[in-house]
Amino acid sequence: MDQAPTVLLAPDEAVRHADAFLDRLEAETGPLVLATPGGQGSDRHPARKLPWLGKRRWLARLAPRRLLRLGAAPTVPAPEGTPAVWINAPVDADPALADRLLYADPTEGTPSREVTGDPVLCLEEPATGGDTDLCERFRELREAGRWICYFAGTVEGEESRAYGAFFDLLRQRMGFMILAPRDPERYEPVYRDAIKYNLPTNRHNRLSTSWIPKKSRVYYVEDPETLAGIYPCADLVVPGGTLVGDGRTPDLATPLARGCAVAVGPAGRAHPVVASAVAAGAVAAAGDEELEETLAALLTDPERREALATAGQAWLRHHSGALERVLRAVKEAG
Repeated sequence: MDQAPTVLLAPDEAVRHADAFLDRLEAETGPLVLATPGGQGSDRHPARKLPWLGKRRWLARLAPRRLLRLGAAPTVPAPEGTPAVWINAPVDADPALADRLLYADPTEGTPSREVTGDPVLCLEEPATGGDTDLCERFRELREAGRWICYFAGTVEGEESRAYGAFFDLLRQRMGFMILAPRDPERYEPVYRDAIKYNLPTNRHNRLSTSWIPKKSRVYYVEDPETLAGIYPCADLVVPGGTLVGDGRTPDLATPLARGCAVAVGPAGRAHPVVASAVAAGAVAAAGDEELEETLAALLTDPERREALATAGQAWLRHHSGALERVLRAVKEAG
């Protein structure tokens, strides 16, 4: 390498789904050497395996421009004169190992710590504008006391699971489902396949009346703008990618920014965004066998949904912009 690299030490599991973070880090800091104990990187960023012995000599031979640690990374001292920054530092991080300690979350009793949020999540709070009249379409359903559950941005294989959950919920109390596939090329095939369920369905782009009739059971959304704009109309949102999943990161930020209560299914838990939200209590989480029970409990408990939505918004605000804050701190360190 012509330019001295930035070396990032990290646990294997911390970078497995961190391509977006690593892309930005490399773009902003120059050549990047990722090193993990097991030599496991991400899809776009291979990792070198840290040697079992002689880590300090190995690191010195790389002559890094700066040393970064991520989370519970191996505690190898930086070569003399090399700036060191510890990102997502553990609560008990040794200050002697870094010039700057950056914490993902505040810790009680230590107000002086520099808290940035978690940059690996790459979160930015979305704009909350949209069609304010859209929810008026559901007026008759609301007047009839119907709950509304939104399966938003579903991926292949998830619609059948959504319908299964919906049928189970209907057996307990009459309600309504909004369904919106994530990918435009699936709009028509999913709609045609759903005909077999024999449920009265209104297609958003073909609704000819001002309100959805009370006899309807499903509202089918077929465009990205409405997919995002209709979130506030629902009592509860189940993001696509969390029922079956397809490897892509589920969108939690948009419904949380719009004040929705969110519940995730069993898939996608390895993604840092989902894992962080579940751990923080920002979303409700259910395994496949408990999905219907969890959704039913939330749909009958408005106070719990309100508390969940509040926690979700707080989590999103805390971590939004963390990547930019951390990149700025890394550059300031040298």
